[in-house]
Amino acid sequence: MISSNLDALGIRACVVDNDHVFGKKIVSILIASGIQCAGAFSKGEDAARRIPTMRPDVVLMNVRMPEMSGVECASILLKSIPTLKVIMMTGFPRPEVLSASAATGACGFIIKPFTHDELLSAVRAVLNGGVWLSLQAFAMVSTTAKTPSIRDGDTALLTRRQNEIIALLAKGYLYKEIASSLGISRSTVTQHVHSCYAKLGASNRTEAVNIWSRNYLS
Repeated sequence: MISSNLDALGIRACVVDNDHVFGKKIVSILIASGIQCAGAFSKGEDAARRIPTMRPDVVLMNVRMPEMSGVECASILLKSIPTLKVIMMTGFPRPEVLSASAATGACGFIIKPFTHDELLSAVRAVLNGGVWLSLQAFAMVSTTAKTPSIRDGDTALLTRRQNEIIALLAKGYLYKEIASSLGISRSTVTQHVHSCYAKLGASNRTEAVNIWSRNYLS
């Protein structure tokens, strides 16, 4: 069992956050607590490619990132390393983001800004085989549990804008290209994509596009 003291336990962690300042803060907390930081990344694409070779015990993953989101990155990593513990981090908590994160197999969800103690408590919990949810995330779970689940094929539940975005994803557009094409911000595109994942029961771009194509284009 992981003790309250994380020193000298040989724990390896990776941090994935496009906010460089916040990412460095997390790295500092980990190192000060005796956790080895095996790598820090600002892009999901880089993390998805390099983390499997580093074999960390836990990854702290920001949800909202340009191009490849944290949800997509987590899904790729967990398929490559099923035993990996992933803690998702976000400053913009939404039920659909929590659902999409859970669908990847992530076992932690922590809301920014968080304290030094909360971060380490989350790491201890997931390394002990448990699940960690910030209080606000726990409240969302109880609310979401009362909402009927959305099954594969419920593409009618997508808004007009979400259908437009999924159609462009299917054509291979990047988030920045979708934003430019539709005249909206890249962060708005990211929010819509996460919502689409939750509604379609998908954990990444490929799954979402496949489900959408089967049901919307058939």
